[in-house]
Amino acid sequence: MPQESSFPDSYFSVSEIGERAEEALLRTFPDPFWVKGEITNLSNQKTLSLSKNYIFCSLKDEQAQITLYIPASSSAFQIIPTLKDGTEVYVYGKINYYAKQNSISIRVFSLLVSGEGELRRQFELMKKRLQEEGLFDQKHKKPIPLFPKTIGVVTSPTGAAIQDILSRTKQPYGALDVILFPVSVQGKNAASEIALAIQVANTYFKETIDVLIVGRGGGSVEDLWAFNEEIVARAIFASEIPIISAVGHEVDWTIADYVADFRAPTPTAAAEYLMKEIIATHRSLRYSTTSLWNILIHRFQIVKRALEEANPENLLAILEHRFDSIRQNLSHLGSRLVSSLEHIGENTSLHLDKLSERLFNIYHHRILKTKHALSLLKEKMTMLDPSRVLDRGYSLTYLLTPQGKHLLRSAAEVSEGDVLFTRLGKGEIQSSVQTTKPPKKENSHPNEIV
Repeated sequence: MPQESSFPDSYFSVSEIGERAEEALLRTFPDPFWVKGEITNLSNQKTLSLSKNYIFCSLKDEQAQITLYIPASSSAFQIIPTLKDGTEVYVYGKINYYAKQNSISIRVFSLLVSGEGELRRQFELMKKRLQEEGLFDQKHKKPIPLFPKTIGVVTSPTGAAIQDILSRTKQPYGALDVILFPVSVQGKNAASEIALAIQVANTYFKETIDVLIVGRGGGSVEDLWAFNEEIVARAIFASEIPIISAVGHEVDWTIADYVADFRAPTPTAAAEYLMKEIIATHRSLRYSTTSLWNILIHRFQIVKRALEEANPENLLAILEHRFDSIRQNLSHLGSRLVSSLEHIGENTSLHLDKLSERLFNIYHHRILKTKHALSLLKEKMTMLDPSRVLDRGYSLTYLLTPQGKHLLRSAAEVSEGDVLFTRLGKGEIQSSVQTTKPPKKENSHPNEIV
């Protein structure tokens, strides 16, 4: 015991005690942390404090209690009107030490009412408030690209969701590049990690990523609660990259689903939605290529038969050579189109239309040339037809012999009594020779020796 007449050589000031107490508290408790207890000392000051944008109350258990400081910036402030003394809650916050009064409190960031029924009530309150602010309005929804090349995924790196997404986006007919933003999808830090990942994607990958999938597999209401947090909702709303929310199973709905630009019932469904147009375009392209090829083969067979009937052997050989060239070009173009599906863009349909038009024009031009050549050939063959000459008044005369008909070209080839056969433009005549007149001799040149 110190003597009353002497003063101590060393001592602590009240401030030093407070400083050491604060240091000890900060070393002991993480920043921030969760604590469970019952609300108390709330009902007699709730109305007054709400008007000042903050409220003090207490959190207690069977043996002790501690002061809660809830500022208006906390999401817990919005549900104060629904609380009452004795309500069991989970409080998320950090230790505050007030040196002037040597008092300890907890600064509240968020608050969850214990029990699924209370969580559902909080969900409805949050939904109503954000809806009134306009975060769910359709006018804010950004379109999801039809042909994305790179997607971002905000989810757990070890969960089933990322594996399902990867299996659906890596296909033989096309694949998407996937950038994973690994986060916790449940627990006390999940909401802040998810919100931060969305912000990072927008800050550093906005020019690379076409769309973000934010989600996880199914679970209980508590497991999915991170996607109901206001910090996640506002991060989704602020994102410049279109976001697909894919949380839980088909029956699960979260605040993130309402705020996102598109809601998919599952992570797998989100990936399938992004691949839908790529798959459909691939099938359409293959079908169109096959159809064009069959049309060309059919048309070629028609032209080939027509040419065989006219028997223009040289022209047929030229056309066959040209068709082989067209077939090789078409095969080459088809191979290039199929191989480029991995990087197909939104103008794929336009390119296909132009290609079809170009192939049609090439083929149509060649058919017109072929028709023109056949027409000229037919005209020449018609002009050479002997029957056309006979119709103009000429005739053909044959000498009938035991060996058959012999076409006459000179009167010297027959004698009196020979039987003749004459073919006219219309009809035939059989006659006999009575007299013949030999052809006149041409006058000789004056200097010609006879």
